[in-house]
Amino acid sequence: MSENPYGYAAQRLTTTIACLATHPGDARRRIIAAAPIFNVIKKEDLPPHLREKWVWVIDEATKFGPILKNNGEALYSSVENTMYKRKNSTAAKLAKAIYEIYWEISSNCRYN
Repeated sequence: MSENPYGYAAQRLTTTIACLATHPGDARRRIIAAAPIFNVIKKEDLPPHLREKWVWVIDEATKFGPILKNNGEALYSSVENTMYKRKNSTAAKLAKAIYEIYWEISSNCRYN
């Protein structure tokens, strides 16, 4: 059995899916909670045919950028600010896309 060349992304996405499934709140809150887990995945960590979809997820999750304090520190991250402005249904579409990417690269195997 060969090792998954996309194992790092599969592992991060496994943890992301667990967060999306178990974190309290609506889809927006779940995306915010999962963002530190999934936003470290680079498009190069994924198979070429999934990279455009991943870029869409990241772009949609961070569309409105951060809100900064006067000293330059983030008051709200890009994901927080964007999710506060999005409909729950949009966040649910992002969660579904994350799941679909996970499902394809995980080969339906759990990564711990």
